Amino acid sequence: MTCVISTRLAPRKTLSTDSNDLKSPTGHAPAPRANRWSLLRRLPIHHVNTLIYLSVSILSKGASLFLIPIYTSRLTRAEYALFGLCQTLYWIGPPLVTLALSTALGRFYFDHRDDAGRARTTGQIASAIIVMSVGSAAIADGLLHLFPRTIGGLEPWMLRLMIWTCAALAIGEIPSLYFRVSESAGRFAALNLTVFGMTIGSTAYLMLARGMRLDGLLGGMLIGQSFAALFAIGFTLIVLRPGLDRSVLRPALRYSVPFIPHMIGNSLMVGVDRWTLEYYGMRDALGLYTLATQLTTPIQMATSAWNEASSPRFLAAWRDGGDPAARRMLPRVVFGFIASSGGVLLLILLAVPLLRFFVGDKFQASFGLVPWIGLGLVVGTLFSAFINVLFLRKTTRIIPILTMSAVAVNFGLNFLFVPRWGAYGAILATGIAFAFRSAIMYVFAARALGGQPAGNPLGAERPEV
Repeated sequence: MTCVISTRLAPRKTLSTDSNDLKSPTGHAPAPRANRWSLLRRLPIHHVNTLIYLSVSILSKGASLFLIPIYTSRLTRAEYALFGLCQTLYWIGPPLVTLALSTALGRFYFDHRDDAGRARTTGQIASAIIVMSVGSAAIADGLLHLFPRTIGGLEPWMLRLMIWTCAALAIGEIPSLYFRVSESAGRFAALNLTVFGMTIGSTAYLMLARGMRLDGLLGGMLIGQSFAALFAIGFTLIVLRPGLDRSVLRPALRYSVPFIPHMIGNSLMVGVDRWTLEYYGMRDALGLYTLATQLTTPIQMATSAWNEASSPRFLAAWRDGGDPAARRMLPRVVFGFIASSGGVLLLILLAVPLLRFFVGDKFQASFGLVPWIGLGLVVGTLFSAFINVLFLRKTTRIIPILTMSAVAVNFGLNFLFVPRWGAYGAILATGIAFAFRSAIMYVFAARALGGQPAGNPLGAERPEV
C-alpha cells in the first residue's frame, strides 16, 4: 500500500485528557498544539520520496557495504580485484542483453495519463525484457559450457554465475522502475529491502557457515537477484498487461537502442580504470581500488535517490508546462545533485576513523584513495541532471556519441596515467573524464531547452530544495 504525503493535509484532531486542550470557560478554543509530523508534511512529495529512496538504497543497493567486514577478512586482495572485475560485467550485461529497454519502460510510462494505457505499454516492454534476458543467458551459458575459457582472470564457473546474475538483474529492475516512475516509494522500499535481506543473508551464510570465498560472494549475489527476478515475472503477469505487440515494441526499441552505447559507456566510465589496472598486472592495487570505490558507494546512492525522486517530477513538469517549466526546475535538480553528493562525501570522510575498525588489516591502505575517488564522483554526477533534458526530448541519438566521447577520453588518460601512478593515475584519469562528460552534456541540454537553462546551471538565485 502506497503512502502519499501531501503538503495540503491538515493535522488530524486527537483526543486528549490534558486540561490545556479543553475549551476555556469563555468558550474559546486554545491554540493548536504542534504536530510532530508538521515538518515532514511541509516537504514537497519528491523530497520525501528522496529520503525514502536514499534510505532504501543504502540498504538494498549497498548490501556489499554491510558485507565489507566479511569480504576483507575472507578474501585476498587478488580475489577482491576479481570481484571488482565481476562488478563491471554486472553493469554492462543487463543493458546489452535487453537492448536497454529499461530506459523505454521508464520514459513511455509518461505517454499515458490513464492506468490502463500505462499498464499495457509497460507490460509489453517488461515482457520483452524477460524474454530477451532469459534467452540470452541460456545461449551464453550453453556456449560457455561447450567452449570454456578464462577471461581476464575470471574462470568459466565465475562467468556462468555472472551470466545468470546479469539476467536476473535485468528482469528484477522491472518493478523497481515501475514503482519509481509512479512515485510509489513505499512499494519500492518494500521490494528492495526484501531483495537486500535475501542477498546479504545468503552471502553471509555461504561465506561464513559454508566457508566459501569468492564463490560464496558470487553465489549470494545470484540468490538475491534471482528472487527479485521471480517477483518481477509475477508482477508483470499479474499487475501489468504482458504481451509482445510490435506497435509498442518498435517505438520502444527505436528509443532504447541508442542508449546501448550510452549505458555501456556509463559502465566503462567506472570500469576502464579497473581493467587498465588488471591489464598492467596491478592486481593488488586493483583490490584496494575496488574496496575504496565501494566505500564511496553512498555518494552514488544519494545521487541515485535524488535522480529517482526528481526525474519523474522534472518530466511531469515539462509535460504540463513545456520548456519554460523545465528551465525553471532544472537548477533545483542540479543543486540537489551537488548538495547530495558533496554532503555524503563529507560524511564519509568524517566516518573514516570509524570505518577502519571494520576493514581487515591488509586493506587499510585503501582509505587513502577514498577522498579522491569521491571528489571525482561529485563532479561526474552533474551529467545525470543534464541528460534528463535529452530524455524528455526523446533526442536519444546524440547521447551515445556524447557518452562514447567521454569514454574515449577515459581510455586514453587511463592508459597514459596508470603505468606512471597506478591507482592514483586511474583516479585522475577517470575524474577528468567525468568532468568532460558533465560539460558536454550541459552544452547539449542548454541547446535542447532553447538556451542556457535558467540563466546558468545553478540558477541566478539559490534554488529552493
